[in-house]
Amino acid sequence: MTAPRPLPERPGAADLGPGAWAQFEPLLVAAFEAMLADGGPGYVVLSLLDGSPDADAEAGCAPYVQFVSYANGTSLRAEIVGDAYLAPQYRFDAATDEAMRFMGWEGNDETEANWHRAIEAGAGEEAGLARDLVHALRDTFGITHPHLLVHRADGCGEVPALLLGLCAQDDVPHDAPEPAASIFEQTVCEIGDRDDLLEQVTAVLRECLPEMPGQVEIDDDGDLQVIAAGQFVWVRVHELKPLVEIFTLAVDKVRSPRDAAVEVGILNRHHDWITWDVRDRSVWQKVVVPASPFAPAHLAWAMSLFLDTLLATRADLALRLQGKAAR
Repeated sequence: MTAPRPLPERPGAADLGPGAWAQFEPLLVAAFEAMLADGGPGYVVLSLLDGSPDADAEAGCAPYVQFVSYANGTSLRAEIVGDAYLAPQYRFDAATDEAMRFMGWEGNDETEANWHRAIEAGAGEEAGLARDLVHALRDTFGITHPHLLVHRADGCGEVPALLLGLCAQDDVPHDAPEPAASIFEQTVCEIGDRDDLLEQVTAVLRECLPEMPGQVEIDDDGDLQVIAAGQFVWVRVHELKPLVEIFTLAVDKVRSPRDAAVEVGILNRHHDWITWDVRDRSVWQKVVVPASPFAPAHLAWAMSLFLDTLLATRADLALRLQGKAAR
């Protein structure tokens, strides 16, 4: 049988520390020997941070290797994470897959998700296994230094894991990502010109209407257009006055503009902030928010009130006016 070429190196896999991987290899051998000598059950997992089987299944995980000793103490099973778990950038190509199988590794297929290989106590196979794991971590996965790995261990693996000189996974601080700055952290915003106000209003709309991110658009009239309550709603930043106006079509094709005027008059008397007006055979709803100074929370509150009122009155108003509720 012709041997395949050696495990290919990924770019950047050069040993950045003088002989660091060469020094790490005998430490692995010592850890294997200690686990087999103990004779009890246990395991050691070496991984890049977040490189574990329970990482995000869709995104895939970072590289990890693990070795497990079972209760009889006569063998040690080693595993290298397979393509089923790995993030795309770490997956094995055809040449590396062939080389792994030539070296006696099995798996990375439909029957076994991970690569695996077992060694027997007293068979003198520890050095070969350590060499294979170093090849995988350094050359296949491109990990430039063993100290980029962390460990977790249990049972008979706890003490041997300490021989490797790696940081325990639980001891590594995990910094939560900084949340994106919220427009609502600013109680009041000083506005320079209309463009400045338009930018602030857009930020508020994106945050207070999270169900439609990316759908705040500017129409041909220069108004902001969003979809809310199942229909188009427009937000106008006035050019000459520090005002923001929210408006939408509530009812269209009313039977009688005169009857519509009566109904609109009643609505306007019973609502303090929201107003309606009749335009030909349609009824429009609006609210005006002062914007000097501009308070993001005021606009968010006005939008919430505007949509709640629209949902509460739209269908009933259309029924009374024998019109069509906007959608």
